[in-house]
Amino acid sequence: MNQTLTDRLLPEYQERAAAVNERLAGPNPSDQDGTEYLALRWPGYFADPRQAPPLPVDFRLSLAANGQTMASLFSHIQSGTFAEGLPHIEVPVEFVLGEQSPLPNAGAFEAAAALPHSHVTVVPRAGHLPWYEQPGCVADALTRVAQAKA
Repeated sequence: MNQTLTDRLLPEYQERAAAVNERLAGPNPSDQDGTEYLALRWPGYFADPRQAPPLPVDFRLSLAANGQTMASLFSHIQSGTFAEGLPHIEVPVEFVLGEQSPLPNAGAFEAAAALPHSHVTVVPRAGHLPWYEQPGCVADALTRVAQAKA
């Protein structure tokens, strides 16, 4: 994912992203730096980075919260507790994935295979946030979940 986002970085953002990334790797990274870095990489989350909407103006990234969330996630993945818990989820689960997401879709297919009541929808011409590029795709998925549950 990181490499894909780097590859999709708009040329006019490359120099600024390198400077912000250097500050983030330094001794005193700030939430402002994290938010700016995300804003620069934001277009890469979309199928067509040139057509990406801007990062919402009130969005703020907390480096501490993000770091703790990622540490917890990776801990559960590495220990196996994440995979062990999936077969015990009894509610319907719908994965809505953008076909051109920078996050590899394979992980969602693996998780879905471990869930007893799951379905994967891959949205064409969409990146990691398919509801921006293909409005209605999440509503369609939720309709399928509701019909499957009925």
